[in-house]
Amino acid sequence: MKLKNPLIILFFGIVAFTSFAFINAVNKEEAKVESEQGLYLFVKASPSNTYEYLGTIEPSIVPSHKAGKLIPFMVKKGKEKYPSANAIIFKNANLDKADLVKIKD
Repeated sequence: MKLKNPLIILFFGIVAFTSFAFINAVNKEEAKVESEQGLYLFVKASPSNTYEYLGTIEPSIVPSHKAGKLIPFMVKKGKEKYPSANAIIFKNANLDKADLVKIKD
């Protein structure tokens, strides 16, 4: 009879530890996202919610390679071409190519 109690305690301890480890792993993938002119910005990342791909923009003329000028430029071009978009996903650190998407609720 005494053997059952330690096994039950050990079992619940393992379950609790595993659950805690899983919860921490999920939280590490979450982040707050900044927005620009009404579009959520993702750089070398993607939304965790499902989304609809609308299209890609890759302007032939870019004003500067500085992020402070390039992001607003790309956002403006994306909103003009895909007005229903609510997010922009920059595929690389150069910020010169981006996908416009609509994140579903």
